[in-house]
Amino acid sequence: MSRETAAVRVLLVSRDIQTIELLCIHMQKLAMHVETACDVESATRKLCHYKFEGVMIDLELGPEALQLLKKLRELTSHKHAISFAIVGTQVQAGIE
Repeated sequence: MSRETAAVRVLLVSRDIQTIELLCIHMQKLAMHVETACDVESATRKLCHYKFEGVMIDLELGPEALQLLKKLRELTSHKHAISFAIVGTQVQAGIE
């Protein structure tokens, strides 16, 4: 699926491979284009250059993750973006 045909663009910020794979699979089924960033610095660059309707941030990245959430609110181009915090990376019984 190309970026141009996706109805919703989401930035997923996490280092956890299982979290990334699981969320990408399910978001792509919903016609969402998922961009990933493995650290706050690369996520910030993407937020400055591209428009996202949603941002998911893994809080296991540490204090920088909270700083990124704060910065997201300050960026006028993303003031309407929906923000999600990932608070655990343990995969629970199947999401369907």
